[in-house]
Amino acid sequence: MPWFFVIPGILILIASVAALPRPRSWRPSRWVVAVVGTGPVFAPAAFQMFQRAPDGGRMMSSFSTIETTGNVVQIQNYFATMASGQGDLRLGVVPALEEGGLSSAQATDRFPAVTTLDRNRVHILNDMTSMIGAMSDHVSNYQAIASLPSFPLFPWFFVMPGSWPDPRGWSARSASSQAPRPHRERPARTSG
Repeated sequence: MPWFFVIPGILILIASVAALPRPRSWRPSRWVVAVVGTGPVFAPAAFQMFQRAPDGGRMMSSFSTIETTGNVVQIQNYFATMASGQGDLRLGVVPALEEGGLSSAQATDRFPAVTTLDRNRVHILNDMTSMIGAMSDHVSNYQAIASLPSFPLFPWFFVMPGSWPDPRGWSARSASSQAPRPHRERPARTSG
């Protein structure tokens, strides 16, 4: 997204620098600046920002209670508790069931959720650990974005600057076109 601002800025800079030494090129340069400058006016419509920005605001609000350092640490601690519980199941409960007379097959039939959890635990932990790690790494990024103005206002940050052209730029003329023109007298018509 930064290139959306950088490229028009570079084009405007090039057009301006090219026009400075040649006053006759001011008019075409103004058109380049005008065309490039209107891009931000149409960008919100082209990228559907007016429809999407409110959804982004709702998403940011939804994460406000989750994306805090305290909550992320608490969730990470839950994983330690789950790993400990899974270890107790595998190393304590299942052997106790077998000692009580249940075979592995009987324990699986009688407690299918325990078997499913044991079988899927590694995949669940791998998926969740990377997600929680990403959340932990980006708490400060979330807080920085959450401190910005309301998301529904963002499309207007494009539209407003592009819709406020400098009226002096449109009415400016090159030095040659501002010079007074000599008055020519027309020859009188003779009838005849």
